[in-house]
Amino acid sequence: MLIDDILPDFHFQETHSILIDAPAARVMAEALAYKPEDDAFFRGAIALREAPIRGWARLRGRTHDRPAFTLDNFTPLARNSQEAVFGMVGRFWQAGYGQDPLADLQAFETYDQAGSVKLVLHYHIGGEGKACLTTRTRIYCLDETARVNFARYWMVIRPVSGLIRRRVLKTIKRRTLGT
Repeated sequence: MLIDDILPDFHFQETHSILIDAPAARVMAEALAYKPEDDAFFRGAIALREAPIRGWARLRGRTHDRPAFTLDNFTPLARNSQEAVFGMVGRFWQAGYGQDPLADLQAFETYDQAGSVKLVLHYHIGGEGKACLTTRTRIYCLDETARVNFARYWMVIRPVSGLIRRRVLKTIKRRTLGT
């Protein structure tokens, strides 16, 4: 799998799957077209996550004009007919997400900022007859400081992240089947 080539070693991982009675190509097209920001729960979770940033800006008499977090925060890293891998790097536990710019796969592979993590989001379609769509998130911590900081953050966000992933899969299934 592409994810194993891009991030074979990891410290944290979350995986969710769903069976969809449709051709794999159609399922992948729907997965790639999906925008989580269309989901009210996702928007609410992000608004809650960003509330301290916006509140702090207001207290300082400023506006927080940064766009809300979306799938556009991820950089496409690799893709084939059965898989798509997106990545991001930084210190995501920081109030402003601590995301560092990432141009492409090469930048992802060579990224080595101390105290940071590498994260990949992976869509994979397998199975025969019915397509099995799997979403997998992997996080690799570049050092012990990053591992400690991310572990604390992961404990808080993982339940919400899992719920969002399951909602994503159900929505992709519904859209694929036209129901």
